[in-house]
Amino acid sequence: MIRHKVFAGLVLLSLTLLGGCFLVSAQMTIVYKAGDGAGMANQTVYSYHVDLNDNDDYEEHHDKIKNVEAFGFDVTITNQTANTASAEGYISFSEVVSPSVENIRTQATQVFSGIPLQPNETRAITYDDSQRYIERIDVIDEAIREGIVWFYVITDQGIRISSTGLTLVMTVNLEA
Repeated sequence: MIRHKVFAGLVLLSLTLLGGCFLVSAQMTIVYKAGDGAGMANQTVYSYHVDLNDNDDYEEHHDKIKNVEAFGFDVTITNQTANTASAEGYISFSEVVSPSVENIRTQATQVFSGIPLQPNETRAITYDDSQRYIERIDVIDEAIREGIVWFYVITDQGIRISSTGLTLVMTVNLEA
């Protein structure tokens, strides 16, 4: 009888220790409200200076981020013309000098594209909607670990837009 209790105790202890070996990571979702973009003079470009260090959750855990599990955004984009347009998003690790559509395309990395905008349409892009348009998760991953980036929303063909209420939602894997 004592042997069974000792054996059961050893099995239980082994499972507890072994189970602890598998708990090497955790996951966390960070929500960053970037607000309204700063429109350029011709309003074909909206820029957001994103400093994730302003977010308490990010600041507390940024040194433990292993990688980005999921990323998305919420934003409202308005096409202010009678022409169809397509919105694109870019990330840069430093501010683009003279941020025109051309300069952003050459100095930043495209991370989403193809958001169609009908003439005079206001379109709310939700987190779920944004999944269709996101590209280059590797660059987004690097940007999140870097913590400070410039995010640009532009349109094709010089179409005037407004971009408001940008919220970035990222789920990251953390080292335990």
